[in-house]
Amino acid sequence: MPPSKPSLDNLRLLVIDDMVEARSSIKRMATELGAKRIDTAMDGDQATELIRNNDYDLILSDYNLGKGRDGQQVLEEARYSGRLRYDSVFVMITGENAADMVMGALEYEPDAYLTKPITMGMLGQRLWRIFEIRRQLSPLYQAMNRRQQDKAIELANSLLLEMPRMLGPITRILGPLYMHKEEYNNAIRVYSSLLNEHKVSWARLGQAICLHHLGDSLSAIALLKDILRSHPRYVQCYDWMARIYLSMGDADYALQLLQKAASISPKAVLRQSELGQLADRQQNWEVAANAWEQVVRLGRHSCYKNAESYFRFADAANQLIESDRVTYKRLSDKVARALNEVLNDFSQQPAIQLRSWLAQGRLFKSCAQPDKARHALLMAEQLYHKMEHPAAGDTIALSAALVQSGNHVKAKELLQAMEAIDERDQLMQELDEAVIRQHSDETNARGVSLYEAGDLFAAMRAFDDAISHQEAGISVLLNAIQVRVSIAQGKQCDPQLRQSLIVQCRPLFQRIGAIASTDERYDRYHRLRASFTRLLQEAAQ
Repeated sequence: MPPSKPSLDNLRLLVIDDMVEARSSIKRMATELGAKRIDTAMDGDQATELIRNNDYDLILSDYNLGKGRDGQQVLEEARYSGRLRYDSVFVMITGENAADMVMGALEYEPDAYLTKPITMGMLGQRLWRIFEIRRQLSPLYQAMNRRQQDKAIELANSLLLEMPRMLGPITRILGPLYMHKEEYNNAIRVYSSLLNEHKVSWARLGQAICLHHLGDSLSAIALLKDILRSHPRYVQCYDWMARIYLSMGDADYALQLLQKAASISPKAVLRQSELGQLADRQQNWEVAANAWEQVVRLGRHSCYKNAESYFRFADAANQLIESDRVTYKRLSDKVARALNEVLNDFSQQPAIQLRSWLAQGRLFKSCAQPDKARHALLMAEQLYHKMEHPAAGDTIALSAALVQSGNHVKAKELLQAMEAIDERDQLMQELDEAVIRQHSDETNARGVSLYEAGDLFAAMRAFDDAISHQEAGISVLLNAIQVRVSIAQGKQCDPQLRQSLIVQCRPLFQRIGAIASTDERYDRYHRLRASFTRLLQEAAQ
């Protein structure tokens, strides 16, 4: 006969709650259930540190832990870092009824989920069921802890024959083991055995995933839709439908499905990251900026915090700010704060700090704050030159920023010092083109000044210098025609020079080609064309 209540003797426990009374209450219940070794933590950060340095059999954690990590993030990081054994038990306790919190916590699979107020009888009954399973499947959990997957599969199949009543718990372990080894037919067989007796949604989800990997994506989608008809908030079904539709080339619908999943469980960092990546790919900057902002916010106190998420947030947001800096003023403020956070939190990583200054420069340029943009670029330059061995990507990023700001000489010096790579060669070509455009613009401006001063021949030489490059624009070509027409129409122009100027105008008109009537230069073009035609007719008489 099983004991009437579990004994927690010989187990090491951790109780996590930010409220001293609740922490004391849970600890007292655990003591009455036989626990002798109990650690406590008052917040998520302290709990994470204790889990990192100790081996716990049972963790009882409140969901809401005040500032810093919450219970979901403590569980998430413990599983991510491998600090929870397969036979360790994590129980989530909360008074929160908000759907996003509940779904987020369940998604990271605590072994039990209890809602306050909790009685000792409720806690004891739940723990007895969990630890009884752990006791009966102890050899299987030991193999899993040792990462002996083949042995675990062998043990799981043996235990299925010995203890058919444990079909559910064993299938929950054996199915993913087969899937990890890409033995999808075996996984389907195991899930089907369970589903013949119990219609559990997680096993049907496992079947759908296997069908997709076996190439039957349409059947997988049909099964996932059927699961959702019974359990419309089963968020992982939306995740997998999105991945399947994406593999089939329907990225737009995949994005809609991921948005639906994120609306059901918005606190899942990995899902928001997946949504952000897909939205980036689809250039849906509203969705991308919101998703990356959530990744930054949710990951701030978790194991998933990384600078790349901040930069992806800045890049997506910048696309919106460039289009309408007034509408997205609040968003630009959020990006500025996020990039400053990167500078503070990654102060010992120069490459990350360099990217942060460059991102700030782009942001301030989009916000029409040139002084701040120049300062950010200057800080990036100074940091770059202090780096002992900057990576090629750092050089390319800084050079690109210098090109965009018009500092072509500095950019070229950086690039010339690099070994040749495709990105460098491409940027060098862009740099050469940018230098040519800048030279053409400057020469054209000098020509305009000379023309206005009445020095037409000097103006013509300047315009000719500007149009010597194929990159010369329509306005520059029109200026070159204008000065020729003006000289040819002058009373002092001899017939031979006039004829030469008329001949020179023809290829310039050909380079311009047709101009749309909506083009602001349309009227000027046709006036010059009419003057050119009159000169031709006069020369022919």
